[in-house]
This record gives sequence, C-alpha cells and structure tokens, in this order.
Amino acid sequence: MSKKRGAQPELYKRNVIKAARTKGIGYVNHSGREINAVKIGPDCGCKKLCFKRISEHEQIDIFTKFHDFESKNTQDGYLAGLIEKEDVVRRRPRKSDGQPKPRALNYRYHVVTGDAGRVEVCKKAFCSLFGITNERVRRICHCVKNNVRPCDSRGRTASTNATPQEVLPIIEEHIKTFPTKISHYSSK
Repeated sequence: MSKKRGAQPELYKRNVIKAARTKGIGYVNHSGREINAVKIGPDCGCKKLCFKRISEHEQIDIFTKFHDFESKNTQDGYLAGLIEKEDVVRRRPRKSDGQPKPRALNYRYHVVTGDAGRVEVCKKAFCSLFGITNERVRRICHCVKNNVRPCDSRGRTASTNATPQEVLPIIEEHIKTFPTKISHYSSK
C-alpha cells in the first residue's frame, strides 16, 4: 500500500492567486479573467514635485521592497508606519448649516528612500509609488486614526449556519440519553 501524499496548500488555486495579488504580479482570477501586474502609477503633478524629488531608481526600489513583503498584513503595517496623523491647524467658517462636518484630522504621507530617509509626498504620489488604490489608503488612515493595527480580516468570519460552541455539549448530552442497542456485528 502506498503512502498518502501530503497536502500542499501553497499550490491551491486560491492561495496562488492571493500570493500573486500580494506580490503585485499578473495572474488569472477565479473566473478566468487575466489580471495584469501592478506597476508604478503616473506622476502626481502636484506643487510638491514628489516624483522629481525621488529618483527613478529609488522609485523602483520603493515599489519592489513593498511588494516583496510576504503578506497583506505586513504591507498594511508598513504603510501605516509611513502615515502620520495631525490635527487641523486652521479651520475656516462654513457658509451654511447644510454643509458636511469638517474633517477632524489631516494625514501626512511619507516614503523611505536610501539617500534622504523619510520624504514627504502627496497622497496621489503615495498611491502611485506603491501601486495601491485610494481606497486602501483610506482604510489604513482609518486604522491610524483609531490607533488600530491594520488587519486583513477577509475569510475570518464564522459561518452563519454553524452551531454555536456553547450548544454543542448540550446536543452531545442529549444524544447520549438515547438507549443503545448492542449490535451482533460490533466488536464490543
């Protein structure tokens, strides 16, 4: 009789797709659609001249260092360390009462370069340099605001039709109350 082959979860389709998404390389998703590799976004064009202050070689280093992290949680933790929150310095009066409430915090975005250390950049350049979406930055800013470590909680919720753990012992006790019948074919 042959020995059973061991499980290789790193070769499961869902894990291959998850690893490719984290690394920023191209892959074919579950529905068969090809997803292109992530690349550095366009120049922000702001008055801070973010892309001109960082050389092209350093931009590639920033991008590859970020996408070499092994999981999304470590990537998010790294990004959270590069975002600073600060109070709004100057508030201007609102024109009417119907306008939305003003923001409570401002955020400063930084990137780490080899020569200059931490360099402040605008939000658009921050997203472009790391190849991430505005929504991901918004979610991480929310975690920074609440002093919470960003955590990827996808797939971690309990099943909605699972029996609660406190009910399982009661069910087992109820089953044990049923009368047992000794079988002719059992070894007991």
